Amino acid sequence: MSGGFSAGKDLMLSGPGIRRLQAERGEDPCFGTEMRFQCTRLDCDLVRRCTRGLVAHWKR
Repeated sequence: MSGGFSAGKDLMLSGPGIRRLQAERGEDPCFGTEMRFQCTRLDCDLVRRCTRGLVAHWKR
């Protein structure tokens, strides 16, 4: 996603909308899915938003 989501309109999309854009760009439509638990993508513009709120089970 380093091709960049725009700071305005694209970041206001919901999960399905973001996944649709990812698919259109030929990327894995992974935003907000189970794949986020193993995410290692350093080039993703949305990694902070996607993984926000992830807390180890033992910390809950």
